[in-house]
Amino acid sequence: MQIVATNWQVYQITHSPFALGLIGFFRIFPIVIFSLIGGVLADAMDRRKIIFIAEFVMMLSSFLLGIITLAGNVPVWTIYLLTAVNAAAFAFDTPARHSLVPNLVPEKELSHAVTLNNTQYQSATIFGPVVTGFLIASTNIGNIYLINTVSFLTVLIAMLHINIKRKETALHLISFKSLKEGFHFVFRHNLIRSGMLLDFFATFFASAATMMPIFATDILKVGPEGLGILYAAPAIGAVAAGIFFSLFPHIPKKGLLLLASAFIFGLATVFFGISNIFLLSLFFLAVTGAADTLSSIIRHTLRQLVTPDHLRGRMNAISMIFFMGGPQLGEVEAGIVAGMFGAPFSVVIGGIGTMAVTAYITLRNKALRNYQ
Repeated sequence: MQIVATNWQVYQITHSPFALGLIGFFRIFPIVIFSLIGGVLADAMDRRKIIFIAEFVMMLSSFLLGIITLAGNVPVWTIYLLTAVNAAAFAFDTPARHSLVPNLVPEKELSHAVTLNNTQYQSATIFGPVVTGFLIASTNIGNIYLINTVSFLTVLIAMLHINIKRKETALHLISFKSLKEGFHFVFRHNLIRSGMLLDFFATFFASAATMMPIFATDILKVGPEGLGILYAAPAIGAVAAGIFFSLFPHIPKKGLLLLASAFIFGLATVFFGISNIFLLSLFFLAVTGAADTLSSIIRHTLRQLVTPDHLRGRMNAISMIFFMGGPQLGEVEAGIVAGMFGAPFSVVIGGIGTMAVTAYITLRNKALRNYQ
C-alpha cells in the first residue's frame, strides 16, 4: 500500500517521470550502504531481534510520513528522506528474515516454505494496491501511511512468538574479514553468482512498476482505482504461478525453467509497453508476475539450499543488493528514458534489454541450463 501511495503522491506533486525514477535511487542507495552490514549481523546475532528493531524503524518512518502528509503541503524531499530511512531499515531486516526461514522448517520442506512465503506475499500485493487505489480516490493519502503503521504491529507480535534453536555466533565475526568471507563464497559459486547477475540485469531493464502512475493517468486513463488494479495484476499472476509450483514442485530441468521464465518476463513487459487497452495491459502484467515468481522461487530455493547456515545472512545481503539494486536502479533509468522519449518507449526498450541479457546468460552458462 505504501509503495503505491508514495509513487502516486510524488507524481501528483511533481508530474515528472524523473521524480518518479528518483524514488528508486532513494530506495537502493541505503540498501547498498547498509545491507552488507545487515548480512554480517544476521550471521552473528539473534535474527529475530534484528527483524524486530528494523520493523519498528520502518513503522516509525511510515507514521511520520502519514503525519506530514495529513498536515498538508508535503515537500517532495521529505518523501525521499523517509523512503531512504525505510530502505535502510529494510537493508537490516531482509538478510535476517530470509536467513530465518531455513531455521524454521526441515530442509526437505524448504522449497514448499519458499513457495508459500512468496504466495502469501503476492496475495497481499494483490489486495494492497487495489485497496490503495480506492482509498486514494476517497481519502487523504496520509491515512494510507497510518494504516501501514498499524500493520507493523502484527510483524512485531509475530517476532515475539517465534522460537528457534540457534546459537548466536561470536561477535568477533562482525568484521571486514567476515564480510570478505561472504563475498568469497558467493562469487566462487557459479550457480549463485549467475542467478544474482540474472536478478540484477533482468530487473534493471524491465522496471515498469515505477511508470504505473503515468500509464494509469495519461495512457490508459483509468485513474487511481485503475492504478491499484494495475499494481495488483502482476501479483495475481504470481499467486497463480505459486500455486502451480506448489502442486508440481519436482519439475525437472529447473535451470531451463528459470531462464525461460526470465525471457517471458521481458517479452510480456514489451507487450505491456505497447498496449493501450486496459484489459490487455492487465493480462501482460499478470504474465510478468507469473514468470518472475517462477524464476524467483527457483533462484531463492537454490541459494538457500547450497549455502551453510553460518553464511546465509551474508549471502542474502549480497543477493539483496542484486535483486533490489536491479529494479531500483532500473526505476531511475526508466524515469530518465521516459522523460526523454516517453513511458511506453522506456518500458518496451527495457523488456528488450531483459530478453537480450537472458539469452546471453542462457548461451554462456551451461551449469545454470543444466540445473535440476
